Amino acid sequence: MSHWRLRLVWLALAVVAGASTWLVLANRGSPPSSQVRAGAPELPDYSLTNAVMTRYGESGQPRYVLRSDRIIHRRDADVSLLTRVDLDYYPLSNAYWHLSARRGRISNRGNHVVLLEQVRAYQPAAANPIHLGTSRLTLVLSERLISTDAPATLRQGARTTRGRGLKADLEQGTVKFLHDVTSRYESHAR
Repeated sequence: MSHWRLRLVWLALAVVAGASTWLVLANRGSPPSSQVRAGAPELPDYSLTNAVMTRYGESGQPRYVLRSDRIIHRRDADVSLLTRVDLDYYPLSNAYWHLSARRGRISNRGNHVVLLEQVRAYQPAAANPIHLGTSRLTLVLSERLISTDAPATLRQGARTTRGRGLKADLEQGTVKFLHDVTSRYESHAR
Protein backbone atom coordinates (compact mmCIF):
# COMPACT_ATOMS: atom_id res chain seq x y z
CA MET A 1 0.00 0.00 0.00
CA SER A 2 2.79 2.43 0.76
CA HIS A 3 4.29 1.64 -2.65
CA TRP A 4 1.13 3.00 -4.36
CA ARG A 5 1.08 6.06 -2.11
CA LEU A 6 4.64 6.88 -3.07
CA ARG A 7 3.79 6.58 -6.76
CA LEU A 8 0.70 8.76 -6.26
CA VAL A 9 2.80 11.46 -4.50
CA TRP A 10 5.34 11.39 -7.36
CA LEU A 11 2.55 11.64 -9.91
CA ALA A 12 0.98 14.60 -8.08
CA LEU A 13 4.38 16.37 -7.92
CA ALA A 14 4.91 15.74 -11.64
CA VAL A 15 1.46 17.19 -12.47
CA VAL A 16 2.12 20.29 -10.31
CA ALA A 17 5.59 20.79 -11.90
CA GLY A 18 4.15 20.38 -15.39
CA ALA A 19 1.30 22.81 -14.71
CA SER A 20 3.73 25.34 -13.24
CA THR A 21 6.01 25.07 -16.26
CA TRP A 22 3.05 25.47 -18.62
CA LEU A 23 1.80 28.59 -16.73
CA VAL A 24 5.24 30.20 -16.83
CA LEU A 25 5.68 29.55 -20.56
CA ALA A 26 2.11 30.59 -21.44
CA ASN A 27 2.34 33.91 -19.60
CA ARG A 28 5.90 34.81 -20.55
CA GLY A 29 4.81 37.59 -22.99
CA SER A 30 2.05 39.04 -20.78
CA PRO A 31 2.80 42.02 -18.55
CA PRO A 32 2.39 41.54 -14.81
CA SER A 33 -0.98 42.70 -13.51
CA SER A 34 0.64 45.69 -11.78
CA GLN A 35 1.70 47.17 -15.13
CA VAL A 36 -0.59 49.44 -17.14
CA ARG A 37 -2.46 47.74 -19.97
CA ALA A 38 -2.34 49.20 -23.49
CA GLY A 39 -4.82 52.03 -23.97
CA ALA A 40 -5.20 52.78 -20.27
CA PRO A 41 -3.80 56.11 -19.02
CA GLU A 42 -0.53 55.83 -17.21
CA LEU A 43 -0.50 56.62 -13.53
CA PRO A 44 1.52 59.67 -12.44
CA ASP A 45 5.15 59.03 -11.59
CA TYR A 46 5.07 61.98 -9.17
CA SER A 47 2.85 64.78 -7.95
CA LEU A 48 3.55 67.91 -5.94
CA THR A 49 1.16 69.78 -3.66
CA ASN A 50 1.37 73.56 -3.06
CA ALA A 51 4.32 73.77 -5.41
CA VAL A 52 6.40 76.85 -6.19
CA MET A 53 8.78 76.61 -9.13
CA THR A 54 11.19 79.41 -10.07
CA ARG A 55 13.14 79.45 -13.31
CA TYR A 56 16.14 81.75 -13.57
CA GLY A 57 17.74 83.35 -16.60
CA GLU A 58 21.44 83.32 -17.43
CA SER A 59 21.99 86.53 -15.44
CA GLY A 60 20.50 84.96 -12.30
CA GLN A 61 17.30 87.00 -12.42
CA PRO A 62 13.98 85.12 -12.19
CA ARG A 63 12.34 84.41 -15.57
CA TYR A 64 9.13 83.20 -13.96
CA VAL A 65 7.69 82.00 -10.67
CA LEU A 66 4.97 79.39 -11.05
CA ARG A 67 2.71 78.47 -8.14
CA SER A 68 0.23 75.62 -8.38
CA ASP A 69 -1.99 73.85 -5.88
CA ARG A 70 -0.97 70.59 -7.53
CA ILE A 71 1.44 69.46 -10.24
CA ILE A 72 1.04 65.98 -11.67
CA HIS A 73 3.68 64.53 -13.97
CA ARG A 74 3.13 61.52 -16.20
CA ARG A 75 5.96 59.62 -17.84
CA ASP A 76 3.96 59.05 -21.03
CA ALA A 77 3.56 62.78 -21.76
CA ASP A 78 5.91 65.70 -22.32
CA VAL A 79 3.96 67.87 -19.89
CA SER A 80 3.03 68.23 -16.26
CA LEU A 81 -0.58 69.02 -15.37
CA LEU A 82 -1.31 72.02 -13.14
CA THR A 83 -4.30 72.97 -10.98
CA ARG A 84 -5.00 76.51 -9.78
CA VAL A 85 -2.10 78.20 -11.45
CA ASP A 86 -0.49 81.55 -10.61
CA LEU A 87 2.42 82.64 -12.77
CA ASP A 88 4.58 85.74 -12.37
CA TYR A 89 6.40 86.17 -15.66
CA TYR A 90 9.36 88.52 -16.05
CA PRO A 91 10.20 89.27 -19.67
CA LEU A 92 13.33 91.33 -20.31
CA SER A 93 11.56 94.63 -19.64
CA ASN A 94 10.90 95.94 -16.15
CA ALA A 95 7.13 95.32 -16.24
CA TYR A 96 6.20 91.84 -15.13
CA TRP A 97 2.97 89.99 -15.85
CA HIS A 98 0.78 88.08 -13.41
CA LEU A 99 -1.25 85.26 -14.98
CA SER A 100 -3.73 82.91 -13.34
CA ALA A 101 -5.99 80.04 -14.41
CA ARG A 102 -7.99 77.18 -12.95
CA ARG A 103 -5.75 74.63 -14.62
CA GLY A 104 -2.94 74.30 -17.12
CA ARG A 105 0.09 72.37 -18.24
CA ILE A 106 3.79 73.06 -18.56
CA SER A 107 6.27 71.31 -20.84
CA ASN A 108 8.96 69.23 -19.18
CA ARG A 109 11.57 71.74 -20.33
CA GLY A 110 9.55 74.59 -18.82
CA ASN A 111 9.41 76.65 -22.01
CA HIS A 112 5.75 76.22 -23.01
CA VAL A 113 2.84 76.87 -20.65
CA VAL A 114 -0.81 76.44 -21.56
CA LEU A 115 -3.32 78.01 -19.19
CA LEU A 116 -6.95 76.83 -19.28
CA GLU A 117 -10.26 77.98 -17.81
CA GLN A 118 -10.78 81.48 -16.43
CA VAL A 119 -7.40 82.74 -17.61
CA ARG A 120 -6.49 86.22 -16.40
CA ALA A 121 -3.35 88.22 -17.17
CA TYR A 122 -2.35 91.72 -16.09
CA GLN A 123 0.60 93.96 -15.33
CA PRO A 124 0.38 94.80 -11.61
CA ALA A 125 3.15 97.42 -11.61
CA ALA A 126 2.15 99.32 -14.78
CA ALA A 127 0.74 102.86 -14.50
CA ASN A 128 -2.04 101.99 -16.98
CA PRO A 129 -2.14 98.18 -16.75
CA ILE A 130 -3.52 95.84 -19.37
CA HIS A 131 -6.06 93.25 -18.15
CA LEU A 132 -6.62 90.25 -20.40
CA GLY A 133 -9.24 87.53 -19.99
CA THR A 134 -9.79 84.35 -22.02
CA SER A 135 -10.47 80.63 -21.63
CA ARG A 136 -7.14 79.41 -23.03
CA LEU A 137 -3.72 81.03 -23.33
CA THR A 138 -0.43 79.63 -24.62
CA LEU A 139 2.87 81.14 -23.47
CA VAL A 140 6.17 80.54 -25.21
CA LEU A 141 8.40 81.82 -22.44
CA SER A 142 11.71 81.86 -24.30
CA GLU A 143 10.23 84.08 -27.03
CA ARG A 144 8.09 86.16 -24.64
CA LEU A 145 4.97 85.46 -26.72
CA ILE A 146 1.40 84.67 -25.72
CA SER A 147 -1.41 83.55 -27.99
CA THR A 148 -4.91 82.14 -28.04
CA ASP A 149 -7.43 81.05 -30.63
CA ALA A 150 -10.29 81.51 -28.14
CA PRO A 151 -12.36 84.67 -27.61
CA ALA A 152 -10.44 87.22 -25.53
CA THR A 153 -11.14 90.54 -23.83
CA LEU A 154 -8.49 93.20 -23.25
CA ARG A 155 -9.12 96.15 -20.95
CA GLN A 156 -6.82 99.11 -20.50
CA GLY A 157 -8.14 102.23 -18.85
CA ALA A 158 -11.40 103.28 -20.53
CA ARG A 159 -10.82 101.02 -23.55
CA THR A 160 -12.25 97.50 -23.92
CA THR A 161 -11.35 95.38 -26.96
CA ARG A 162 -12.82 91.98 -27.74
CA GLY A 163 -11.95 89.50 -30.44
CA ARG A 164 -11.34 85.87 -31.29
CA GLY A 165 -7.71 84.89 -31.41
CA LEU A 166 -4.85 86.98 -30.11
CA LYS A 167 -1.08 87.20 -30.41
CA ALA A 168 1.01 89.35 -28.11
CA ASP A 169 4.70 90.08 -27.68
CA LEU A 170 5.17 90.84 -24.00
CA GLU A 171 8.61 92.34 -24.47
CA GLN A 172 7.58 94.73 -27.25
CA GLY A 173 4.20 95.48 -25.67
CA THR A 174 2.23 94.67 -28.83
CA VAL A 175 -1.14 92.92 -28.98
CA LYS A 176 -2.85 91.81 -32.17
CA PHE A 177 -6.42 90.47 -32.28
CA LEU A 178 -6.99 88.08 -35.18
CA HIS A 179 -10.76 87.89 -35.86
CA ASP A 180 -14.11 89.54 -35.05
CA VAL A 181 -12.57 92.54 -33.31
CA THR A 182 -14.70 95.15 -31.56
CA SER A 183 -13.42 97.98 -29.42
CA ARG A 184 -15.15 100.42 -27.14
CA TYR A 185 -13.89 103.54 -25.41
CA GLU A 186 -15.92 104.87 -22.50
CA SER A 187 -15.00 108.28 -21.21
CA HIS A 188 -15.68 108.82 -17.55
CA ALA A 189 -16.61 112.50 -17.35
CA ARG A 190 -16.06 114.16 -14.01
